[in-house]
Amino acid sequence: MDSAAGDFHITQSCAQLPVGFNKGYSLPISRYYRGTTYPDILATFNDLDGNPRIWDDTVDIGPYETQYLDSRIDVDLQPVGKAICENNDVLLKAKARSGTLFTQWQKSQNGSAFANIGNTSNEVLLSNAQAADSGTSYRVAWANLCNDFLTSDEAFVAVHTPREINLGEDITMPIDSSITLSVSTDYNNYNWSTGASQSSLSLTGEDLGVGSHTIAITAMDIYGCESTDSINITVLKNAGINQLYSALTIYPNPVSGRLYITDFTQGEAKIYSTNGSLVWDALLTSESIDVSFLARGVYFIVLQDGGQVYRARFIKE
Repeated sequence: MDSAAGDFHITQSCAQLPVGFNKGYSLPISRYYRGTTYPDILATFNDLDGNPRIWDDTVDIGPYETQYLDSRIDVDLQPVGKAICENNDVLLKAKARSGTLFTQWQKSQNGSAFANIGNTSNEVLLSNAQAADSGTSYRVAWANLCNDFLTSDEAFVAVHTPREINLGEDITMPIDSSITLSVSTDYNNYNWSTGASQSSLSLTGEDLGVGSHTIAITAMDIYGCESTDSINITVLKNAGINQLYSALTIYPNPVSGRLYITDFTQGEAKIYSTNGSLVWDALLTSESIDVSFLARGVYFIVLQDGGQVYRARFIKE
């Protein structure tokens, strides 16, 4: 066809340009095409009507449309690296074009040589990735009928494991006290069993009610890794820090050194701060406790002997 009004296709073999390849161009391009330094020679030269050549699968507006050339490998999509949590899947994609194209995915483990993995499609699915898979690079090797070879960019896969979070030891607290539970603030989202969605959770004994309660949290990081933990909180009735029980006598109060306890020589002893945090826990075998390590402030002591629980408040000077 000599007119721009008539369209037809031509294809290029590996070593032989088709007859009339230069026809319709303002400059001959056959001597530039193979081995050219131009990124796309077809978009560099215009035809005699001033229309650019297009390397694509769409109809050219000029007299010639040249596509699927055997002597070219054009990359449409490079694989992109991923960072995920273990036990998740990774889908990598890559795409190139040529007259006839052979595709082979390859991988390299921690900087080793690339080896074929047998996948010859535009996609590869890595199922149930594990921490041992972290550090693996993937790429695609393409070849055409002209024995031209091209490799894609490398896609690095990083597999992360969930971090541990710790809400602390189980707590026993009076009904008129409060406590705050917290985890690291660098997670993407938080899901407390109470419905809260912040990094910290404040609870009062009155809100929880007398009895045993389990508070749990699930936190997710930027890689989709979920970390969980739980804590048991026991709320005691009539255990307020402002109440002194006549069955238990402590002295001196305020105290700076040793705190003495009368009529109680053996049993489990715990000291709590006013916000319900456990600051000391031991089996008491004498009538005194050295509280000199405590910071100045108000504390309450809980002593348990068999089925009996005794409580008292004291001030540390």
